[in-house]
Parts: sequence; structure tokens; C-alpha cells
Amino acid sequence: RRERLAQLAADARSEAAELAFGAARYDEAEKLADEVLSVEPFRETAWRLTMRIANVLGDDDGVIRTYHACERALAQVGTTPSPSTRELLERLRR
Repeated sequence: RRERLAQLAADARSEAAELAFGAARYDEAEKLADEVLSVEPFRETAWRLTMRIANVLGDDDGVIRTYHACERALAQVGTTPSPSTRELLERLRR
């Protein structure tokens, strides 16, 4: 039951982060995404949101740092970022 509640809380934070981003409340969105990643470091949607936040703030290095952090987190479970995460990196770097 605790795991299920933790999952629901992470889902709610993730959704709230997306909503905050959509409302241009980038600090709040980043804080919520960081909270999600502290509990679920393998959740790529939170990594992608963090990349988008860095991009909208003009932090090109932050986009790349975030992608590499995502790579490191996923490597811990023997996988790599999904094609959509790699495509986002390429799109934001242009």
C-alpha cells in the first residue's frame, strides 16, 4: 500500500509540474520535477520536463547536463534514454 501511495504522490507531483510549466511558473515546475526525480530517478518524463525548463530559461548547458544526468540514472538499471528523450535533446540544442 505504501508503494502505491508513493506512486500516486509522484504521479500527482509530475502532473502538477507539467501544469506549472504550462502556466510559466518555472521555479515551481522545477521544484516539483526535482521532487519526483528524488523518489523516482528513472522517470524520463520528469527528466524531459527538466530539460524543457532549462531550455525556456535559456540555460543551454542545463539542458545538456540534465540529459547526461538522465543517462547516468538510467545506466544504473542497464538502459539508456528513450528515443523521445534523445529527440528532445536534439530539438532543444538547435
